[in-house]
Formats: sequence, C-alpha cells, structure tokens
Amino acid sequence: MKEVHFDRYAFDPRCHRRKQRNVLTYDEFQFMQVQHRRQCSYHHAPEWVFDDKLVRKVIAAQVAMLAGLNSAPADLDSLRQLGDKAIARLKINASQECNKLALAAERIGLPAYFATLLYMTYRAGSDSVACAMQLHISPVGVRQTLHRLKETAKRIGVG
Repeated sequence: MKEVHFDRYAFDPRCHRRKQRNVLTYDEFQFMQVQHRRQCSYHHAPEWVFDDKLVRKVIAAQVAMLAGLNSAPADLDSLRQLGDKAIARLKINASQECNKLALAAERIGLPAYFATLLYMTYRAGSDSVACAMQLHISPVGVRQTLHRLKETAKRIGVG
C-alpha cells in the first residue's frame, strides 16, 4: 500500500491567505529571506588606480592594443576615434563576451567604459555583480576586463 503524502504547506494559513489576495503583507516579510549587499572591501587596488594620469595612460594603452596599434594616442579625440575602431574589431569577434563588451562600450565609449569600471570597482568599492548590473554586462566580463587592465599596466611599466 502506498503511503499518503501531504503538502506541508497545505494547511498553512499564510499560504492560503496569499493565494486568495495575491499580494504580500508586512507580517509575511519576516518569513522571507532578505539579503543586504554592502560595499566590497576585499579588492586589492593597485597604486596606479589612484593617480589620474596613470589611469589615462593605462586606458590609452589598452584601447590602442584593442585597436591593433603599438603606440597609445596622446590626445582625447584620437583616443575616442581609436576606441571606435577597437569597438568595430570587438564586434566582429565570435566570442560572446567580446560582443557584450562591444555593446556596453558602444553606449558610452571604450575609454569611458574602462574608466567607469576602474572607478566603480576600486574607488567606490563595488563588486563585479554591481558593476555588471550598472553596465549591462556579465560579472565575469567585469573581472576579465579588470585583469586585462592590470596586465596592460604591468606591460607598460606602471603597475
């Protein structure tokens, strides 16, 4: 003979009350699991992140590398043009992460995208999930981009 199984919430008045009204009340809030996110404090920030001139130098080198050049531009207008060329190169890449990066960078520009990531992560203390939600990319893409910026800083002798 089969055993009889009951739904353990079948006789819970809170469940029936919610089904009848289809809304939540304040007294049901105590039964919910709520998570409060706080600022991330475990990032080890490189020293060059707090110097604006070095940040510009690293961003210019990264944009030049993505555009396929060996030398970084000196002025902002040529950096923006180079950023557009780098975005076009990212769009033709088959990788899904590169396409997400291209879409996010196309909205605000590639140099501004890199500066926003560095500011939000190291100066404002946000984690990769908060940055990803703000920029409409994945948290993995945020961490990869930050790692690539650190590697570029090491390559040019800043970090």
